[in-house]
Amino acid sequence: MAKIIMFLFVPIFLFAQNTPIRELIFENVTNDTISSATSADSIYIQFGNAGGTWQQLTESLNDTAYVTNDDKDAGTVVQFTLSGESYWTYAPQVRFEIRSTGIDTITSRWINVSYLNGACLLTITPDTSGTTTDYGNSVLEGN
Repeated sequence: MAKIIMFLFVPIFLFAQNTPIRELIFENVTNDTISSATSADSIYIQFGNAGGTWQQLTESLNDTAYVTNDDKDAGTVVQFTLSGESYWTYAPQVRFEIRSTGIDTITSRWINVSYLNGACLLTITPDTSGTTTDYGNSVLEGN
């Protein structure tokens, strides 16, 4: 009887475990650079792998929902609380776009978030060099 009870509780224990995530969103992506260091960049998210609509992120932990020119110049990290977005939902995968209006757009790879509880933090890290801004160190974290 004890073995049967143990056999029944092992799957419950395993599925209850939290597996944290810390992923570079532009890892293995050919382009992670915006060609302008002087314009504000906006951040968008797309849910699922079926190509849903892009939604702009607004729940920033700092004073703006954009990566501003000042943020780029100072190398200021901009963080977004994804679970605070009004449209945040369960999805198997997400990906992000950084758009510099009228200049160019970079798109991240798909990141698997199906096993997370929904508490995700997107950290956008601009690194300005000359006239370009590199976002290669931007990270999605969660549990």
